Amino acid sequence: MAGKIIFNKNSLKLHRQRAATKLEQYNFLLKYSVASLQEKLQEVKYQHEHILDIGSRDQQFFRFLEQQADTLTIIDIAEANLQLSKMAKKFTLDEDLSVLPTNKFNLITSD
Repeated sequence: MAGKIIFNKNSLKLHRQRAATKLEQYNFLLKYSVASLQEKLQEVKYQHEHILDIGSRDQQFFRFLEQQADTLTIIDIAEANLQLSKMAKKFTLDEDLSVLPTNKFNLITSD
């Protein structure tokens, strides 16, 4: 097996917290995918009222989303990743999205 698969939520949270401190060293794929998504979203001439971002971990992408939405909500299991956005509503959540309101978000992003 090439890598360790983490099923334990506490282990996943610790892993994401630890990774958040070294993200700039290893984020080349993240930056590439964020740039691609950002380019596609710029082509859509639509102002989204409410955007939900699930665990993207990219400060530049958060700034872009903040310009595209009236309200940006970001969720991540690691609190360190939530600190990358200054304007967004922030929630520490895992994969259980049932606590979020239904039919509220015009756009949901995850990277």
